Amino acid sequence: MSNLPGPIEPWPVNVSQTARLFGMSNAYAQAADVLTQALVAGDYDADFHNTRVVLHLCHHALELFLKGAIQVRSGLQARSSHRLDRLLKEYRLLYPEEHFVFDTPFGRELLDSDGGLFPETLTPIQELHDQRYRYPTDRAGRPFFDAEPFDVAKYAEAIQEFRFQINIRAAAIDMSFSDEFWVKFGRRGPSK
Repeated sequence: MSNLPGPIEPWPVNVSQTARLFGMSNAYAQAADVLTQALVAGDYDADFHNTRVVLHLCHHALELFLKGAIQVRSGLQARSSHRLDRLLKEYRLLYPEEHFVFDTPFGRELLDSDGGLFPETLTPIQELHDQRYRYPTDRAGRPFFDAEPFDVAKYAEAIQEFRFQINIRAAAIDMSFSDEFWVKFGRRGPSK
């Protein structure tokens, strides 16, 4: 027990809301990464319910990152929404440059607002995207359809890369966050 850290101090008063959003985004992404690495090591039950928790952490990490980025470029507080498709659409309008594009652990079809040929077929999925990882059923008590199994190796790599990608963009967007980023990640990327 002697290896326990001492008290962890709260945020200093002068930390911006954006830096706090990016910091929380990193914390959720890191928690998803830690749990996925525990799945790989056999230290976290290989259970479908646990994969929902991991993906919920990724969803929330992305939501907070997008809200922080939107706030910086627009000068306005991001909308109170959990709809990643709408937040991502706003982010892409504000950050059209190629170097602000990144992949997520979720399928692009769930996040693309144009929806391809039949966008109306994606609307119900997009509306409930945040709930499908938090709850076993939708508001009407119907189970969510999850056709794709959780490939632990694939997700472990994707989540680690996702964390790095959102943090490198957060550091580029908000220089007050960049010092924290480079201390944690160095200049070469996430530690394996």
